[in-house]
Amino acid sequence: MLADSTGGAYPPHMGSNVTRGQHYVWRHYLEAWETDGLLSVSRHGAVPFSSSAAGIGKQRDFYRLPRLRPQDVAFADLIISNMQITDEAKRQAREWFDTAALVKTVVSHFAGRAMPEEVRSALNAFEIQAEEKIHAGIEDDATPLLCRLRRGDSSFWREDKEAAAFSFFISLQHLRTKRGAVKLFESFSAYDTDGVAERTWPYLKFAMASNMGFSFYQERARWSLNVVSAGGQVQFVTADQPTMNLIPPLDHNGIALFYPLSPTRALIMEHQDNSPIAPASGVMTDTQVDALNTRLAGYAHEQVYGSDRDYLADLVKRIA
Repeated sequence: MLADSTGGAYPPHMGSNVTRGQHYVWRHYLEAWETDGLLSVSRHGAVPFSSSAAGIGKQRDFYRLPRLRPQDVAFADLIISNMQITDEAKRQAREWFDTAALVKTVVSHFAGRAMPEEVRSALNAFEIQAEEKIHAGIEDDATPLLCRLRRGDSSFWREDKEAAAFSFFISLQHLRTKRGAVKLFESFSAYDTDGVAERTWPYLKFAMASNMGFSFYQERARWSLNVVSAGGQVQFVTADQPTMNLIPPLDHNGIALFYPLSPTRALIMEHQDNSPIAPASGVMTDTQVDALNTRLAGYAHEQVYGSDRDYLADLVKRIA
């Protein structure tokens, strides 16, 4: 049997009902780069290979929820308390930790006695799949909005329900990635020897995405969703960190979020107080597209994806 993170073991029958290979890059999103079911992938700058979107951007048990200790909850509560948001927003941010409290309640119920096999199996399955199912629900809500953006239609930004859904979705896409987690853990490594950041991040990222998304939504009259098109031969690539801030994050509005939508279209989310990046025509030259591709490929964690294998090979070679 396979050992779990708490010293127990996964029952041998559990694997047939639990998704173990979990995508940290949305599969539906990557399918836009497929031709006849395949897209090109470069891993760590190597020569590109062909794969389906189903076979890449994933890791075994990537979303498994760790069990929190009292110091973890105290750390997370301190982070949320210091967020520049309303008390109600802080309350909602703390609700993301209800999942951890539920697991703790179940475990505590069986303290000092053997947990029945069927309970332990269900609890393990829940810890592995709960976050992935949350992402699936958020992505289901975002799918029609992504389709509209790929058609060049960002008019939903004026619609309250749709704008709120997209604000949270794009914020979570920015924070949920493997790169985001690794960079956070590296930044804490000098003084977090107990792993508090790593244990709380699966929960905190939702609280932070809620905070970031609410800011976008509340101030959306000053934010523009600019859909740009690749006007020449060079197409947009994407990566396992598909969102990237194009400007220095020096203040509250220090964001120009770049998000490739397909080989031919990309989103640049910009604040009206910043110098515009998206061309007024909405069409980018090969030079402009290549410059964005170069930045995104250099920003990627492990993998870069494209529809043009020859171009992708040249791109990763240039940034090596």
